[in-house]
Amino acid sequence: MDSCRHRPAAHLGWLEAVAGAVEALRGTASRPCRTIRTVGVAASSHSIRNDFQQILVNFMKTEWQWSSFEDLSKEDWYAIVARRQEVFIIEQNCVYPDIDGVDLKAFHLLGWRGEGSNKALAAYLRVVFPGVKYAEVSLGRVLSAPAMRSTGVGRELVAQGIARAEKQFPGLDIRISAQLYLERFYRSFGFACTSEPYDEDGIPHVEMLRPHSNTAKP
Repeated sequence: MDSCRHRPAAHLGWLEAVAGAVEALRGTASRPCRTIRTVGVAASSHSIRNDFQQILVNFMKTEWQWSSFEDLSKEDWYAIVARRQEVFIIEQNCVYPDIDGVDLKAFHLLGWRGEGSNKALAAYLRVVFPGVKYAEVSLGRVLSAPAMRSTGVGRELVAQGIARAEKQFPGLDIRISAQLYLERFYRSFGFACTSEPYDEDGIPHVEMLRPHSNTAKP
C-alpha cells in the first residue's frame, strides 16, 4: 500500500470552475435564503459558496511540512492516519495493517492547503530510512486527498519527496513499491522497474528504483 493515488482529470478546468462558481454566487448573492432547484437537486447559496471556497483552496499554494515521527504533533498524526484510512482502506476497499511500525523509522512529508478552519491535508508520503523496508531509502504511503486530485499536487508531492529524501540521505538510491497502473507516472521521475508485477494486498504492484544521480521533475 505504498502507491500514489491519481485519477484521470474528472473536474472542469480551473478557470471554467471558478467562472461558474462566480456566476452562481452573483445569481444568489441578493437572495441568500432562496433555494435553487436543478434536476431535482436542492442547493442553497451557502453550499454554492462552500463549493467556490473549495475550488479556491484546490488551487492555493501548498505548504510543505517535513517532520520526523517525534516532531509530529498529535493533530498532525491524526490528520495523517485519517487520510491514509480514507484513501488506502476505505476508498480502495482494502483491509491491511496500515499502522506497521515503520512510521517510527521514517520522515513524514505533509502537504497542507487552505488556512484556519479550512486547512486540510492535501497530500502525504513517508520517507523510510534505508535498511528498514529495503537496503535503499524508500517512499511509501504516497497519496493525494480525493478533493485535491487533478490539481497537480500529486506531482508536486513526489518531486518534493525525492528532493527531501536525497538531501536527507545523499548519495543513496530510492526504491518504491508502486501500484502497477502508476508505473508510467513514476517513470517520469526517473524510476525504472526492477521486478515483475506482484500482488500486494490484492492490488498489482511492481518494484521500481531511482538512481540518486537522476533529477526529480517538478
